[in-house]
Amino acid sequence: MPSCSQCGKPAVVQVAKNPLCIDCYLKLQQAIQMQDARCVQEMNYLIDAIEARVGLYGVLPRYQVPQSIIHQGSLTFHNIKVDRSVIGSINTGEVKHIDVCMSHIKTSGNEELVKALKDFTEAVISETKLNNDLKNQII
Repeated sequence: MPSCSQCGKPAVVQVAKNPLCIDCYLKLQQAIQMQDARCVQEMNYLIDAIEARVGLYGVLPRYQVPQSIIHQGSLTFHNIKVDRSVIGSINTGEVKHIDVCMSHIKTSGNEELVKALKDFTEAVISETKLNNDLKNQII
């Protein structure tokens, strides 16, 4: 299997005779999308300038500028519930990873382990004699 010409990871696609891995190909696609968005914005600016020069506004069609997708809204976790907590922020990627692992344990038929892990984690968090660093290490 060929290696990525940029980082050395295993390549999965070839672009202009350059083998690329998934990560480098994603970065290339993102760069192309950003460049396309800039070109579309410039085209719309030039159309505005032409209309301003002629004195007719809203006559020529505009290109729609592609928007990047940013996740908004609630995330659904099936095994983890944060309620009445003083948590400042949650790394949703880590929580999602934990949630997926817990789901795999459940589907493998070991619901007792999931319940035991949940009870243990809650007991450690609610223990007042331990400081936060020690709680994090234990969990």
